[in-house]
Amino acid sequence: MLFLRHWWSEHYNRPLKDPMLDSYTLEELTYEYYDKIERHKAAEDGLEEESDRIENEALQENLTWAEEEERKEREEMLKQLELDKAKQEYGDDYGEDIDIEFSE
Repeated sequence: MLFLRHWWSEHYNRPLKDPMLDSYTLEELTYEYYDKIERHKAAEDGLEEESDRIENEALQENLTWAEEEERKEREEMLKQLELDKAKQEYGDDYGEDIDIEFSE
């Protein structure tokens, strides 16, 4: 009983001799104590779930970005292979930009 009275006093920042505290029964103090604990745990669980959700979203965004970068690299590599193949077939200057001026 003393523990619960002390907890109530600390939790509500009220003196131990507060008349309101004297109006509580042992069952009421016990209920209030466990109710606060359970609410605190539920709030922590909610924060943890939110944190996990944010972390998973960030991870998914990173994976999506990495997959996109890998796709771009594969495309670039395929283009380079095609260019190398064309250079072997048509000469080393194939695919280089040529400045053509048209004059009238």
